[in-house]
Amino acid sequence: MKLLGLLGKRRENTASAVSPRVVFVPNQGYTADALAAATPMLRKAGVSYGFCLEKGRPDYDDARSAIERLGETPHTMKELRHAAGHGDVWVFSLDMPAKRRRVIELLRSRGVVTIGVQEGCRPSLRDRYRYVDRVLVWGRYAARMFEDTSTIVGSPRLERLQREARPLSGVAESDVAVINLKGSVGPGYESRVQVWLTAAIDAVTRCGLRPIVSKHFHSADTPHDLEVNDGPVEEAVLNARVLISRPSTTVYEAMVLGRQPLLFPLEDDPLCEFHNPHGAFPICWNAAQLAGGLNDYLSGEAGFSHGAFLSEVFDHNPQEPAGDRMALAILDSLS
Repeated sequence: MKLLGLLGKRRENTASAVSPRVVFVPNQGYTADALAAATPMLRKAGVSYGFCLEKGRPDYDDARSAIERLGETPHTMKELRHAAGHGDVWVFSLDMPAKRRRVIELLRSRGVVTIGVQEGCRPSLRDRYRYVDRVLVWGRYAARMFEDTSTIVGSPRLERLQREARPLSGVAESDVAVINLKGSVGPGYESRVQVWLTAAIDAVTRCGLRPIVSKHFHSADTPHDLEVNDGPVEEAVLNARVLISRPSTTVYEAMVLGRQPLLFPLEDDPLCEFHNPHGAFPICWNAAQLAGGLNDYLSGEAGFSHGAFLSEVFDHNPQEPAGDRMALAILDSLS
């Protein structure tokens, strides 16, 4: 059952019981897709649910389009928060913004259970998921960050990419290096990111590879003479030899797709789980180290194994899909 029709019931001042409901609050399009992985089991259990968006956020249109592609109706935060009451569960992809924290405080004061769902890498960065009652995380690393409030459920997105992976032999002759251009944050970052991009391009071209830039959300502009990937980054990575990136979930995605990432952080980038690669990728702090790492990998002198790192950050159980595990955790909060 969807949420449609329940608003009026909630507002009616009657003694009749109203079924508990689940409200999903995605932050971007891909988080809407991830949260939606829980809905088949919720429907099977007869639990009503809906999707809610906060107007004015930078990625509102992207999230709205994703919800509509799912065949769901995107409600507004204002519309649904006044109808929330004891027995409801609200599920957030992020809880950091001040406006969202105020909504969470209001919901909790009404007896609503609030749940955060890990949306990407470095889950505890900038006090993420500190305002909700529970956190559904991807793996052991994130579980340690939140101790008793966390439940490991895996990642629907990473599971999907694993299914789409194909052997490297199919693109063994590819000369492409995907450069993941992340957004600039704070004063001076735009110029620093441009310096970083120039260094990455220099290292890639010196190794005989062809750079393709994949722009992250809100990333800096790229020079006009560069080849830019306009589609999903995972499609570009799947057709490439390597990925060059600062700390990003794209590094996870490259590994589950069977491609080799090289971590190229800014000097003040918080590494978090990337601090210990467990032999999965090199950490390169300048263009010379990046070129060296690329040459070692391309020549076969450096061998990398992704298993140990991925098992820390991503719990994958083919018999228990992440969407079902998310739904079970949500149903447990309803009981």
